Amino acid sequence: MDTSDYITEKMAAIRLDELREQSARLALLDRARGGPRGLAPRLGAALVRLGRWLARAGVPGRNGGVRVARVR
Repeated sequence: MDTSDYITEKMAAIRLDELREQSARLALLDRARGGPRGLAPRLGAALVRLGRWLARAGVPGRNGGVRVARVR
């Protein structure tokens, strides 16, 4: 392994560790505040729930109910 490759791998590993630590810190703060606030997160969650409800109730089966002609 070349020295420059080794140094690059070590620098990338250090940066990834920093980013993981920052992400964990932000997730902890978000959890302590009670989750995301504002209209956009609530609207997104509502749309996801609506989509799941529609998919559960409206999909008749495999292939979404679309008939496909067989090719011989």
